[in-house]
Amino acid sequence: HLFYFLVVFSVIFRLIVLVYSIFKIILKIYKYINIFIYFFSYRLTVDFPAGKKVKFIVKMTDYTDNTNPYMYHCHFLEHEDAGMMGQFVVV
Repeated sequence: HLFYFLVVFSVIFRLIVLVYSIFKIILKIYKYINIFIYFFSYRLTVDFPAGKKVKFIVKMTDYTDNTNPYMYHCHFLEHEDAGMMGQFVVV
């Protein structure tokens, strides 16, 4: 009985290890897909570390207006007061 138990336990253990390995691979692939989507997709907000500069491109061909400016701002009030809030005009 002990031999059969060990064989069954070994098979079950190997299946669990196999499923776990496949799950880890799927999670890695999913992580890289999310990173790809994050960096190569349009978004309304930009996240960047403190003290760093970020360049971004915005296509605004249909919404140009010489008189009414657009606003940019940080969602932290302390940052807005420190200069991370302003306006720009699209010409």
